[in-house]
Amino acid sequence: MSDVQNEKSGPKSKLTLAIWGVALIGVAGFIYVIASSSFKPAETGSMVQYRQGDLAMLQVPGELGAKDPRLPDLEPLPSPPAAPPPEMAFTDANGKPVKIADFKGKVTVVNLWATWCAPCKVEMPTLAALQAAYAAQPLEVVAISTDLADTSKYPGETQADAILRAKAELAKSSPLKFYHSPGLDLIYAFAPPAPGLPTTIIYDKKGVERARLAKEADWNSKEARALIERLLSEG
Repeated sequence: MSDVQNEKSGPKSKLTLAIWGVALIGVAGFIYVIASSSFKPAETGSMVQYRQGDLAMLQVPGELGAKDPRLPDLEPLPSPPAAPPPEMAFTDANGKPVKIADFKGKVTVVNLWATWCAPCKVEMPTLAALQAAYAAQPLEVVAISTDLADTSKYPGETQADAILRAKAELAKSSPLKFYHSPGLDLIYAFAPPAPGLPTTIIYDKKGVERARLAKEADWNSKEARALIERLLSEG
């Protein structure tokens, strides 16, 4: 009798074991996928996911533009594809010509600013904090002053005086280095042109524009750091 029972129950037991085996394999596979995604470095692709907090209006080349809360009835348009950085040179603190392409190999955060721009001065310490936080990594914050001589506010001021004034302002935000391009020429050299100040344009290590923001922001925020770390993780 027991032999007959074993013969009848045998197939059922094997089927049950098979079902449990498949279930366990499925669970193990799920755990593996979750664990792998936790340790896998960030992949290249859209930067739209970083539109959060101060970066809510981040513009990403080739993507649908961010919704501007100041203009609720205006539907966003697609941003143009990424263009090469402008060939136009600006100068460093010693007057030496520099181009954005010179920073290729680093994640480059180009910030256009001026001393007359109050939001520019508010965000500048956060750019300095970002640079300091990643001092040991290939990140360069390139803050470019667009200051011109302002004789209406500073009678008798020369262009050399305007540069000294801008240098003194930037010196409050160490370790940022001083760069200068007077007036609007560099602003209009970008494609598309920077719409105003401040504007921050972010390039990856290959020198490709990946995002820009035409307003002030806390560039040392968790959102900004997540964006920078994403680009640093790329080859």
